[in-house]
Amino acid sequence: MTVGTLVQTTQRKRAFLDAFRVSGNIWVSCEATGIARKNVYLWRDKDPAFAAALIEAENESAEHLEAEALRRAVQGVDEPVYQGGHMVG
Repeated sequence: MTVGTLVQTTQRKRAFLDAFRVSGNIWVSCEATGIARKNVYLWRDKDPAFAAALIEAENESAEHLEAEALRRAVQGVDEPVYQGGHMVG
């Protein structure tokens, strides 16, 4: 593997992890970054540092989702109210 390829792979891993922290979904993160899912699983299986970073990103994503669920439970969510096909509130 050349230095350029190594740098590019490192950048792709970082981009994937950044997207995964936000989405919490491997498929969505792959779509957003143009990375094949099989590469993510290959990286996880072959690169212990990536595997650890993937777990950390998954935990961060879960914490964000939990915080948002709590916020919605406490503050609620504004939704339009329809009656007879017309918005009334």
